[in-house]
Amino acid sequence: INAEYMGFEKIEVVNILDVESAQNTVKLYGLDYDKLWIFDKIHHEINQFCSRHSLREVYIDKFDTLDDALQSALQRDCDAFETGIHIIAVRVTKPVIPPSVSVRQSYDDVARKEAELLVAAEEQQMLTQRAESHRRQTVTATEKEAEIAVMKAQKEKDISSIRVHQQTAEEVSQAKRDAAVSLIHQQTITRELDGQLQRAMMDDKMHTVREKCTADALHYRLLLESEGDRKKLTPNFLRYKLITEFAKALGDAQKTVVGSNLPEAFRNFVQAATGDMKDLPDLGAFLLEHQ
Repeated sequence: INAEYMGFEKIEVVNILDVESAQNTVKLYGLDYDKLWIFDKIHHEINQFCSRHSLREVYIDKFDTLDDALQSALQRDCDAFETGIHIIAVRVTKPVIPPSVSVRQSYDDVARKEAELLVAAEEQQMLTQRAESHRRQTVTATEKEAEIAVMKAQKEKDISSIRVHQQTAEEVSQAKRDAAVSLIHQQTITRELDGQLQRAMMDDKMHTVREKCTADALHYRLLLESEGDRKKLTPNFLRYKLITEFAKALGDAQKTVVGSNLPEAFRNFVQAATGDMKDLPDLGAFLLEHQ
């Protein structure tokens, strides 16, 4: 920012020098030590700040940070060289823009609007505080009414509890009598059910015994039949049974062949059944005899 466009009417720097460092600082920098470390330094820091920001930022957007930026920069250099100087505060007046600069009117309007916005914000905050206070008063009144209502409800509850307690004594006595009658009834039913259960268990046991006896008898009969069949199934009986069934089959057939000269297939069947053809004198006579 060119210096002819902007200037600062007044810059105040509040500082203090430590007693322990005063002798050494005055010895090194003289009685005008503040001129070297503050007054000359402040111009340099303002130039640095203005060179890094636009005219609008210095005049409006960043102006509120200028005091802190200058204080931090001055304190940093004083601490680096152990001067013992403490920067308490830095106050910079609003920069002045010459009337010849075309944007001054715009910046002045912006500044005025910001001031109006600040006033409006303060008014809004005041209205908010009033609304909050009214809300708190309303809440307090509501809470008091709620407490009164709770006290009344508790009183009515106590009265109702006393009445209920008086009625409860009679109801408890009646309930005890009903419970005793119900217990006697339940015990009677339980004894009846126990008797029915015992009878059912006896019936089941008798049925099981009968079924076991029946099963044992059937098993014994099957064993006897199996033993008889085993003794009956001899080779002679089996050959006899086979020839008998064969003869029965021939009797049921529509065509019967009689004689000693039977087809070879019949002779092979009889030989397989008897095991020996010599023991069969006349197959035809045997078949005629068993038809």
